[in-house]
Amino acid sequence: MHAFFAAVEQGLPVVRTADLAPPLAPEELAALRDAGVLRDEGRAGLEEISAPDLARALRALYGVEGRGLPVPAKLGRGTHPLGWCRDGDADRDVFLLNGPGVSINMAILGLRRALLLVPTARLVSAEERAKHAAGAFVVIDVLAESVTVRDGRLARAAARAPSAPDLSALSPEPAPSPAIPPSLSSAPPPAPHVIAGATRWNEIHISLVDSTTVRVDLPGASVRCTHVDLGMALKKSRRPRRVWELLVELCEGYGIFQSRRFGSADATKKLVSRLGRELGAVFGLSDKAFHPYRPKEGWQSRFQASPHPTPPAPRPAGRAGGA
Repeated sequence: MHAFFAAVEQGLPVVRTADLAPPLAPEELAALRDAGVLRDEGRAGLEEISAPDLARALRALYGVEGRGLPVPAKLGRGTHPLGWCRDGDADRDVFLLNGPGVSINMAILGLRRALLLVPTARLVSAEERAKHAAGAFVVIDVLAESVTVRDGRLARAAARAPSAPDLSALSPEPAPSPAIPPSLSSAPPPAPHVIAGATRWNEIHISLVDSTTVRVDLPGASVRCTHVDLGMALKKSRRPRRVWELLVELCEGYGIFQSRRFGSADATKKLVSRLGRELGAVFGLSDKAFHPYRPKEGWQSRFQASPHPTPPAPRPAGRAGGA
């Protein structure tokens, strides 16, 4: 795994497969792709490193709770918060420390009880490893040494990262079957299903259940839908399309999207427009699903969105959801 995490440490958004394949075993390369961490770039011999999917995989492996904290859109030089994990009766702040030249000492200065994840051992001296071993106030863990592959999946100790369509599966217990009416679960993708009941976008609340399921609340109805049910799956593999990934990002950001994860401004605009049209078909609404883009506010949905199936929290500063 060292070659992959060395690329992460350099902040590379795209890496040549040839630079990964010789030092990485075939099963390691396959596991990274299965988790969605490496994605087909559309050009032969290139792999896209998906920062959000890496963050979600690390959350699964380390039992990290996001609690509404958005996953990083990219992994540049710095300290990236991933969430919190339980350590006895207390929480640990979990950070991914990344980038050449980043100082461990500067990163832990003033931190509360924390777990620092570093891609490779280059950032950590022997003295720091001894001082910040398991059980310390601030613990340091080297991902290149801790993350491995077991049974075809990314793994760490007793935890395994689930495949990309189900990156939130942290429990060994089977997930409950989504409460979807037969009409929403039987049709093949990518045809969307109509969910009636709303006359305005601000009557709709979409909340994230897991990486492939949302709960939709609207007047007189509440239903769980997967990316397949909403027509946001690839026809053959049924893996989530990019419009679904954008919907997940919107839920994690309480209806706000400001990153460049999906490429250029023009590419993002087209993707936002496509998601708006597809959601309009689902809910039978002809009005635009998004407010006009504003540079300091990003894209904001007219429907309510949240990272958990609970009543939506107040949005960050910016425009409120509207018709």
